[in-house]
Amino acid sequence: MKHLSRHTTRTGVALLLFSLFSSPTTAVEQPQKVDAALAVTRQAYVYLHEHPELGKKEFKAHDYLVAQLAALGLDDIRMASALPTAIVAILDTGIPGPTIAFRAEMDARPLELGVDEPESHNPRSLVPG
Repeated sequence: MKHLSRHTTRTGVALLLFSLFSSPTTAVEQPQKVDAALAVTRQAYVYLHEHPELGKKEFKAHDYLVAQLAALGLDDIRMASALPTAIVAILDTGIPGPTIAFRAEMDARPLELGVDEPESHNPRSLVPG
């Protein structure tokens, strides 16, 4: 599961950016918004590490992230019937300019049978390995 943190970090970055740009802010408000966004990102990082799911079976991660995106104020969240764990969240600022897309992986890598998660892995999975 050593690759899990790389994937969840990308998911966290996407959540952070969505939360930062989900509504216009002034320069004075920006530091508080960054602090709040970092808290949401850290919570997602911990949740995804503690509840790992294998590829195409990330149903808990999917539901968790949809709830987090909705809590950040994103109201255009779409699902793909062919990919039930995929999430597409659209943030339209109304400001003309380029379109930016973020892609993140949420799946864990299976451990070999009889091999425990490395002691240095933090946060640790709540799923016995």
